[in-house]
Amino acid sequence: MFTNDLNRDCYPARTRRRGIAIGTVALLTVCLALVSPRTIPFCAPALFVTTFAALCVRGPASFRSFSPGAGALTAAAFLGYALLSSVWAERPLDTLPPVLGAAVYFAGCGLVMHTMLQEKRHNIFHISEGVWMGLFSGLVYLLIEILSKQTIKLHLYNALGLSPGMLRPPSFFQWEGTRLVSIAPSDLTRNIAPVTLFLWSALLALRGTSPAGFARVTAVALFLVATAVVFLSEHETSKLALAGGAVAFALARITPLWAERLLRVAWVTMCLAAIPISLTLHRLNLHNAPWIQETARHRIVIWNHTAEESLKSPVIGIGAGMMYGIAASEPAPPAGEKFSWKVPHAHNVYLQTWFELGMIGAALLTLVGLAILERIRRFGRRIAPYAQATFASSAIMAASSYGMWQVWFVAMYGLTAALFAIAIRANIRAETVARG
Repeated sequence: MFTNDLNRDCYPARTRRRGIAIGTVALLTVCLALVSPRTIPFCAPALFVTTFAALCVRGPASFRSFSPGAGALTAAAFLGYALLSSVWAERPLDTLPPVLGAAVYFAGCGLVMHTMLQEKRHNIFHISEGVWMGLFSGLVYLLIEILSKQTIKLHLYNALGLSPGMLRPPSFFQWEGTRLVSIAPSDLTRNIAPVTLFLWSALLALRGTSPAGFARVTAVALFLVATAVVFLSEHETSKLALAGGAVAFALARITPLWAERLLRVAWVTMCLAAIPISLTLHRLNLHNAPWIQETARHRIVIWNHTAEESLKSPVIGIGAGMMYGIAASEPAPPAGEKFSWKVPHAHNVYLQTWFELGMIGAALLTLVGLAILERIRRFGRRIAPYAQATFASSAIMAASSYGMWQVWFVAMYGLTAALFAIAIRANIRAETVARG
């Protein structure tokens, strides 16, 4: 690494060991997240532990300046309320693992942010290079897999001697005897999800670590490869997230004030109006509209059912993580229903918040987003467009994809915030960040 224009004579390799180590971990973490998203719950902590070790090396004074902002405090309040919901949850012990797990990733993200403020600039350059290089490497892998119908994975699984029944879900894998011959494109949907969330951090990190000409050309290439990967995949939510992030980025470059206002309105609407919106979509019979994609129509059925159930305990909810157990015990849909609502989560974080944490949880989630947007507003025109694009992509991904307590999904969001903190630090001085 070291594509930037720092004077190498002033910063010999021995002075950059810490940056090289953390940058390598960042590169591997980002790349592996795209190669196999199930590794995120393990790779993200590896990055957190590495940054913690960097703080320890710098001495006790590195920990004293930590001061959580409004975003961190509201996120802590949200998680605290989720933990409190175990008091009235039907199965209290089932609430603890997902919430405590989310708290660990939240704390790890804060640790990375704090470490970046303490780290020397020549080390930051290496760490930031790890972010965009890791994403580029993962995207190249995904592009090869999509175009070759997952040839790499086919050869790997066969070389490992895997047999029918060892891979999930079984419907994604076609066998001839004990030899795997094809994998459904849907098997890659989880791999695509991190792309749109990590992309804007990688572009910002690239801008802050490389000479202007190299950064422009590489950024265009990175964005085009990411777009190709996302739109060649079958993960429709990622397509919406990438498009939404691109619109937010362009709008922020043209009119920052209106970009901020529209994001605030959209966030409040998604958090507080999730139930009426879901009910209205179903009442308009859109789940039977032939011009809407089948997976989207299925979502409308799931959202409607979740919204109706949320109204049974609208203030405090049924307890964090309880939707998984309830879905398993619910009766099957009536005969003739094409789409089932018997799913372990709502495929919508905002609706799942209403169902499990009620109006109080939804209000706290709203405050979390508003606090983040307020912090973004103070980044300035150099960084804010990337931050707003990340926020938009993340909000859209949460609206129509996975469950809010899935470990890899929570870890992906924590890693997204950590990567963006690295990218910020590559673009502005530590003292500027501290004053913000």
